[in-house]
Amino acid sequence: MDKEKSVLKCSAETGVFFGIYLVATFLSFVYSTSSPLLSMVGLALFAGTPIVMASLMYRYHTSHIETSNFISVWTFGSSTFIFGGLIWAFVAYFWLEYVLPGFIVTQAKEALILYESVPETKDLAFTKALRATIENNELPSPIYFTLQMLWSSLSLGIFMSLILTPIVRLLKRKI
Repeated sequence: MDKEKSVLKCSAETGVFFGIYLVATFLSFVYSTSSPLLSMVGLALFAGTPIVMASLMYRYHTSHIETSNFISVWTFGSSTFIFGGLIWAFVAYFWLEYVLPGFIVTQAKEALILYESVPETKDLAFTKALRATIENNELPSPIYFTLQMLWSSLSLGIFMSLILTPIVRLLKRKI
């Protein structure tokens, strides 16, 4: 990374890579219904997100060691998550709206079939609410689903960056 670049410029460039990583995670989960191996890949990618983020933050911190402080490393991690999340959200919306338009409905119906097939969960309030939601056509639209996932992932990403920042800064001191 160039030492003359601002934190936001570095995170925007790194956010492209991180966005591709998030898209790969999303697509692995979406297509895991047709290939069980993809669910394992998606789970591994999801579980590896903090490690990937920590390595990106460490790389930024070590390349900007003379100007790196807690706020700059945290800003880098948070902004990288924001820029990557925007790429992910665009692809997820496009995929759910145009490539797999019935995905949300199909997944809800499959979940309902599963819950109704198990005697212990057949009469739960959740099962009844899911059935009513499907029957009343109240499932979220692709844009609503994507925006909710975007806000959730951005909140988690900012919090994750807050936790990873002191760890990344301590790693540099010990090495």
